[in-house]
Amino acid sequence: MLNNLTLIILFFLSFLDASSQDYEGVWLSSYELRIGTFERIAEFVDEGALPFMKDLFSEDSVYTDRIRIIHFDSASIWIYSDIRSNPHEAILNPWDHKIRHLRDTFNIRSISALEIELRNFWVDSVWYEYHFEKVPNSNFEKSDSTFFENYNGSLKLTVQDSVKVEYQLDLIDDRRLVITGNKNGQQFTCKGTWHKKWIGGVLFFAFYDDFLGEYRLFHFYEKSNDGLLGNHLRSNYDLKKIQEFLSINIKQVSLPPPIELEMARTNLVGNWTAKNEPLFYDPAIEFGFLSYQSFELELDSAGAFSMRKSGSVLKFGDSIPLEEITEGNWNLSKTGNYIELELDDGSKEYLSIVESTQDKLDVTYYMKTLSEFPSYNVYENRLVELRK
Repeated sequence: MLNNLTLIILFFLSFLDASSQDYEGVWLSSYELRIGTFERIAEFVDEGALPFMKDLFSEDSVYTDRIRIIHFDSASIWIYSDIRSNPHEAILNPWDHKIRHLRDTFNIRSISALEIELRNFWVDSVWYEYHFEKVPNSNFEKSDSTFFENYNGSLKLTVQDSVKVEYQLDLIDDRRLVITGNKNGQQFTCKGTWHKKWIGGVLFFAFYDDFLGEYRLFHFYEKSNDGLLGNHLRSNYDLKKIQEFLSINIKQVSLPPPIELEMARTNLVGNWTAKNEPLFYDPAIEFGFLSYQSFELELDSAGAFSMRKSGSVLKFGDSIPLEEITEGNWNLSKTGNYIELELDDGSKEYLSIVESTQDKLDVTYYMKTLSEFPSYNVYENRLVELRK
């Protein structure tokens, strides 16, 4: 796919003339449009015979969010599949209105100072259109984004969608972070990775979270009183609509005073038991039902924790007891809104605090299924209502 997009870039250089400066800058793919559908199915002619593979074509249009970045300057063109990877330089053959690369050919549909559109035929009845929009340069100095280097602080990133979406980003180092957000009305906290890169005159920022498994890309164009303003291309869950650019802002947030964090940590110390049934068991995989479940959490003042999850699986008339005990060290986050659990094997998990009082602790926990087969890596974000 990278070769295909390399071709995309090659084309617009062929248009360069006295107004070539209009095309210099950074371009971000707004969407990829697939027109037509190709499907290969197995058709059985005779019973017991090998299937005959048949190709079917139907008219359809599907929008996908293939994020790519093109940087064009007076000397060269660079293509980024995303800001986590190194770019690839494009080579231009500017004597016709098509881009050719190996066996691929791109037809130039339109080009302007603000938008580029290319078309690539894959098979007779299917083609792809690639749309790019020009990104405004960041109207601030690189020194204005130094808060990305403050690993002792916390950032709040707000996306202005139909419903405002906020993420708390706690940067651990120059690659790792902890993300707190909300999905379908439920809070979550998970680990992830982040990247920052200047491409031309544009500052890009991206993070990938382990909970939703999504990569989010942002670019910033203006400085505000307390942070940066920019845009974000909304992920396309409805494949029949063109993605939208949403306004965003990011800023550094104030941390709670140490005495407040210490009081909150003191309230967390003790033995907690879930009053609800937060554990889950996947009957579609393991053919059983979980009952008599228990979730217990002990947090001691020295920073050690013990978590016990147990239950009985009713399976083929038998009751199979299951138990899982996890131990390690715990700490309250610098923002006070999640508990960090460091397991004995060095890995980390997070309890996102929904509500906390002296004898009440409601958290969400991205936990693994309780299973008789430890190799099953099925996770869900569950609400755990703990009481002392």
